[in-house]
Amino acid sequence: MFYILRAAEGVESKATSSIRAEVINLKSVCSDIDTIKVIEAVKSYYKQLYEVQDDHVFCIYPNEDIFPGINQIQKELKSWQWRFGHTPRFTITKSFQIKTKNPISSVEIIMNINKGKIETISLDPQILKDESYDALKQCIINNPFSFLIDNSLSAWMHHCEDKIICQIVKHSILQMILDVLR
Repeated sequence: MFYILRAAEGVESKATSSIRAEVINLKSVCSDIDTIKVIEAVKSYYKQLYEVQDDHVFCIYPNEDIFPGINQIQKELKSWQWRFGHTPRFTITKSFQIKTKNPISSVEIIMNINKGKIETISLDPQILKDESYDALKQCIINNPFSFLIDNSLSAWMHHCEDKIICQIVKHSILQMILDVLR
């Protein structure tokens, strides 16, 4: 599962900080575990903790017949819009080393994100030719801050004159997304 706005280096936001819970895959601890065993363990602990008799504890397996509309709710809760489209505005800034013949040794990329979409991008120093920089902005602004942008960046890069610098910028943007969504 991915979480946006984790405590990633270079992310600034006025949003309330959240505390991430430690999560583990139970299969890594007990290879023969399954959903039924987990349900039974929770049920057993609940009965013991609250001194409840067996006939007062019910397991409900929700489905469309019992809870009409539950499949649509599930679909909505899994959607990009629900998971990321309501995020508060944040800025991500990251510096990347450039190892080319160019005298510039690093570039800082700054992106402003609001409701999960890229609002602005800037490079400091501006290492792209004006035409490539304008095309980059046109390519990613108002698009989701997600790996879905990879195809757009590849198309942009295809038209760049300086392929090496454009490849560095593309890789750096994808790295920034990875740092936040990981």
